[in-house]
Amino acid sequence: MNNGEIVWQVPLGQDIDLEEKGITDTGSHVRGGIDTGGGLIFIAATSDKKIRAFDQKNGHMVWETDLSETGQAITSTYAIEGKQYVTIAVNPNPEMEFNGGYFTYALK
Repeated sequence: MNNGEIVWQVPLGQDIDLEEKGITDTGSHVRGGIDTGGGLIFIAATSDKKIRAFDQKNGHMVWETDLSETGQAITSTYAIEGKQYVTIAVNPNPEMEFNGGYFTYALK
């Protein structure tokens, strides 16, 4: 950050409508993520309803999974008794009688 050098960058998220037409790696609106002391960046606030982990050093995606709804916040991380967790708040969906909530994942 001291010299403004970009070490790596990747399109984040996927436009579902474009993906259905065969256009990939479009990127998506995003709110931000969090980096961990273990060298990972977690981010979930994209319109494609996924949470992802990237290697801080090279930008390679090392994990992703689907959420039932769109992430609505910056991912948070915390530890309990030495075990680290990552949590994301998700959007409510009245069509599914879902009032919003949180997804939490434990790191190995």
